[in-house]
Amino acid sequence: MNKQIFKINLLILLSFFSMQASSPYTVLPCTIEFPQSVEKVPQICVYQSGERFTCEIDHEGKRACFILPADKLCTTFHLVITDGLSFEAQDNTVQCLKINPKHSYKFYEMELIKATQKQTSPDKKKQNTDHWIVTEHKLVDGKIPDEAIIVLLNANYIQHLRADRGFELPAIVVKKNVLSIAGSEKKLQDKAIELLLTSLDYNPLHETIKAHTKQDKQKVIIAMTNM
Repeated sequence: MNKQIFKINLLILLSFFSMQASSPYTVLPCTIEFPQSVEKVPQICVYQSGERFTCEIDHEGKRACFILPADKLCTTFHLVITDGLSFEAQDNTVQCLKINPKHSYKFYEMELIKATQKQTSPDKKKQNTDHWIVTEHKLVDGKIPDEAIIVLLNANYIQHLRADRGFELPAIVVKKNVLSIAGSEKKLQDKAIELLLTSLDYNPLHETIKAHTKQDKQKVIIAMTNM
């Protein structure tokens, strides 16, 4: 089995069991899915609440995966996808992150509906499992909510969010014609490298968080650590 695929599947499995544990916290994985036409999945920067997260890249499976720590009581998350960040500062203090008005973005609200809430789906059928309701919104004055998940990626590449399972965040699905939009495979990779370099301006505002796993007899232990 491809090591990257195994690692991603392991994180998904861990997140499922962590929701059943007594801890008030859990981890939520999220997958960014690229089409098979992409030869190499680019590295992507992810930020949330002053923390920077690293992606696990699976070139064979054409996807990147990151995981976020979350309070079990939190059921609403915000996601911003953009390749144009800026910030608003006052007296040498950053007040908030914003969207550069020259760049496009996508802003989603993702609400986790618990099966015990007995909510109904749009087709009025009862949902017997946890599920997500995803809605797209516009930002007010381009200001990004403090707790929002920020994915540094051209918003024009995104097809939609696909919510399959309640124990992981909705998957970010990239358009099948992403290479046409980017111009070529090389331009897609060059843009990713450019964003990685641009992110250096924002890294001082964020701590880097990485997931570490280890096998301890019959238990798998996962820890989120500052890098």
